[in-house]
Amino acid sequence: MNSKPETRNPKLIFLIISLCLLTPSLSDSEQIKPHSEQIKRRQAIATDKYYPASTPILLRKIDLMIDQAPEHLILGRLIALIVPHAGIDHSGQIAAHAYKLLRGSRFKTVILIGSNPEREFPGISVDKGEDYETPLGPILIDRKLAEALIAEHEKLDFHPQVHQENYTLEIQLPFLQRVLGDFLIVPVIMGNQNAEYCQILARALINQLRGRRDVLILAVSNLSRFYPYMKARTKDKVTLDAIAALSPGALLKKLSTKECEMTGGGAVAAALLAAKELGADHSEILNYATSADRDIPEISRIVHRVVGYSAAAIYTTDQISRQAGLSLLKTARSSIKEYIEGSLPQYAEVTDPGLSEPKGVYITLLNGQGKVLAEAGHLLPVRPLNRAVQELAVAAATSPLPRYLPLSAADLAEAKVEVSILSPLKVAMSPNLIEPGIHGVALESGWQRALILPQRAAEAGWDREELLRQACRQAGLPEQEWPGKAKVYIFTAQVFKER
Repeated sequence: MNSKPETRNPKLIFLIISLCLLTPSLSDSEQIKPHSEQIKRRQAIATDKYYPASTPILLRKIDLMIDQAPEHLILGRLIALIVPHAGIDHSGQIAAHAYKLLRGSRFKTVILIGSNPEREFPGISVDKGEDYETPLGPILIDRKLAEALIAEHEKLDFHPQVHQENYTLEIQLPFLQRVLGDFLIVPVIMGNQNAEYCQILARALINQLRGRRDVLILAVSNLSRFYPYMKARTKDKVTLDAIAALSPGALLKKLSTKECEMTGGGAVAAALLAAKELGADHSEILNYATSADRDIPEISRIVHRVVGYSAAAIYTTDQISRQAGLSLLKTARSSIKEYIEGSLPQYAEVTDPGLSEPKGVYITLLNGQGKVLAEAGHLLPVRPLNRAVQELAVAAATSPLPRYLPLSAADLAEAKVEVSILSPLKVAMSPNLIEPGIHGVALESGWQRALILPQRAAEAGWDREELLRQACRQAGLPEQEWPGKAKVYIFTAQVFKER
């Protein structure tokens, strides 16, 4: 069967050829790429020697270590962590105690601070160069923050070779990738770790991080190295006591007199100095062990040279000053007075920055015998503290909850006001974690909820079991609802009360 020959429009062919000639082609080097692909990536140097190069094996190891680490109740906002830097099989389980705290957190950038065991150099190097890569994928550098830190002082600079050969910070990256997911890093290596350089780095961190809650400081250091077992533990106790006391001055002094030793003592001291200025008021040693505890039999401890490892959390409970607390009591009282008089609420200007931050808070009205007349509050930080207190004071005075009787103007005038500022909530995975009188309890099961402030349990003398029974009863649940369907959160409270 004959078919018609295919015909082509010569004008159309000419137009297509012309367009192709006019459109410039881009070479491979000229192709438009995302910012992260334009910068060469630093390849991992610690694989095989310090952690597995195999992605599946590395994932399994990290997940197992984090799952095996116990839950640590940090009832506050993390500012810094301290972790060791031996190979993952040696100190990874210790580090996992710290990294487990980061599950569910929202840090956008991690500043890793360490030393360089392979090479000494003058000053402090802040990495603004190549992005990093591990078997778990790429990690980008927060160059904006890195540049800002470098601009803080002439002793802060960028020495590329120092970062190319450093493994101590790289070892931390797979853990961070597993618990944080998407984040940026700023690697910092201290060549000189004396007190002067610690102050320089700390001041730069304070200036750049003040007011930010999306940046974590991660200090990387082992403790004593190559001492007999008992001597190592004695030296390490001096170090851990200074860290637990949140005392960078004591740590630097003990390091200078050789009473204790750390591979990254300056990194830890700088982190403590910065964290304290940024509001840290608590330090908790999460775990401690030596290489002997993990690697060799009990009988070898006395003669073997060991290395000390520890993990610690530095955090703030975001407590306000006594003066600010008294100001909140006055605010609550004036709000109730305005309500009684039928006048419009007056929103005073806030000068204390702690009062303008959102916080969980409860307002309780008490009679002369300390009995609760009414209360109202926010478990979560949904409103600036000063504004929340104004609104909740009126809400407590007009409480519609059936367990509270209607209050007369006389009742309100005579009632004592109590303000409880709540710490962040933590899920109580076990009833053994609850300390009555220290921890308050929030319980929920579907729409049924209850809250008992720490001071109420202390006043009533309840033990752990009775506290949970009372919470279930308040929520209208069977007394044995938890553990079971009900979910329990715990918290602490900073309490201010009218006299």
